[in-house]
Amino acid sequence: MDQTYLDLSLEQWFCLSFIDGVGPTRLARLYTYLKTLETDQVATPLKVATTLKDRLDIETLQKLKWPKPTAIHAMAFLHSNVLPEDAEKKREVTKHWLQAHEQHHIVFRDDDRFPRLLREIPVVPTFLYVQGHPAVLQHQTCLGVVGARRASSFGRKTTQDWSATLASKDICIVSGGAMGVDTYAHQGALDVQGKTVVVMGTGLLNLYPKQNIGLFTKIVEQGGVLVSEYPLTTEVRAHLFPPRNRIISGISSGVLVVEASERSGSLISAKYALEQNRTVYAVPGHIGDTLASGPNALIRQGATLVRSANDLLEDLESPFMSYAISSRSFRDSGYTSSLEPVSSTEPAFSTSPLLTNSGGESVKGTFDVPVQSRLPDYLSEDAKTVFSHLDRERVGLDFDELIRLTNWPAPNLMQTLMELELNSLISNQQGMYLKC
Repeated sequence: MDQTYLDLSLEQWFCLSFIDGVGPTRLARLYTYLKTLETDQVATPLKVATTLKDRLDIETLQKLKWPKPTAIHAMAFLHSNVLPEDAEKKREVTKHWLQAHEQHHIVFRDDDRFPRLLREIPVVPTFLYVQGHPAVLQHQTCLGVVGARRASSFGRKTTQDWSATLASKDICIVSGGAMGVDTYAHQGALDVQGKTVVVMGTGLLNLYPKQNIGLFTKIVEQGGVLVSEYPLTTEVRAHLFPPRNRIISGISSGVLVVEASERSGSLISAKYALEQNRTVYAVPGHIGDTLASGPNALIRQGATLVRSANDLLEDLESPFMSYAISSRSFRDSGYTSSLEPVSSTEPAFSTSPLLTNSGGESVKGTFDVPVQSRLPDYLSEDAKTVFSHLDRERVGLDFDELIRLTNWPAPNLMQTLMELELNSLISNQQGMYLKC
């Protein structure tokens, strides 16, 4: 733990993440700020020697959108090494975990072992907890595999067989360790002694689901890794799983959706893949099959249809990989927060430069028109509510702040933000949601 990044030790970085109110987005903002200072300092050295840490204060952290109590605790820690009681317990647990086994690591984003493609996503994890063999994270080609937890026999067999074929050709399989498709993806890689990465939505001391602990053990034994951005003791919380999907797609060159309903969380992974300019692959299915509705919808939007593992191999090994689904094709498909298509008689997004009020009258300005009336009628009420928050604040808001404002479960908010993005009403810029 002697490594230093941007004048903060690795221990200081992970201890900051234990302070209440510090999530991945706020930590990423701090990293970006210090990185910018470092670059400027190299270009124009200060006459008086100073560390990057010395240039932090409570006001600066508040400008980075850290709540004031959080900023106070952070500066107290950086100046005197004192943490709140709960954070101190996490520090001791983490130090003990790191020392307990040679396969326990914390990999910082500036570390050579950090996944290369993951550095390109909007909100890069500042560091990852890694159990196993970090070298796997540098694998040349990785494929994210996601799908239904209650997969059919077809979905389970297809996932396992295709994953085995791909892993035998040196493709690393990345998934989330959940029951169903995730489990069979990892198992397929293990069947041929291939490499696989599990991205956890919990801390590595609370592996989930418990039924797969034996599988996780085998993955590490056979040279794979378990990774998480969450503190080691983090327990199962529903709102933590959607954000971890960005890491599955972020590590990977593309994401394969095997089976999923139109409300499946697997389509959140496809959405992240879209944002990250990754290729989305989908396995087609019978039009009357609920589990085929998600992949079929993705194909309709422009995802790459795959009929076999060989289709995937040809594409992944090609120097000209298939284009990822464009945001335009997502918009044109008319998908809303629940990923249900709107009526064919309704436009998927506004094609007119004029806005309309609730009475259908055209208006050229927005100053005197309530925001709810300025939005397309086909938007869900949830989407209108979130847009109203962004309109009132007039500044970008991150996911944590929107959770506090709406008091909604994270999956609901995630899908609502997706609806607004797909309708080109908001954009996600470095983890901040802004009106377009």
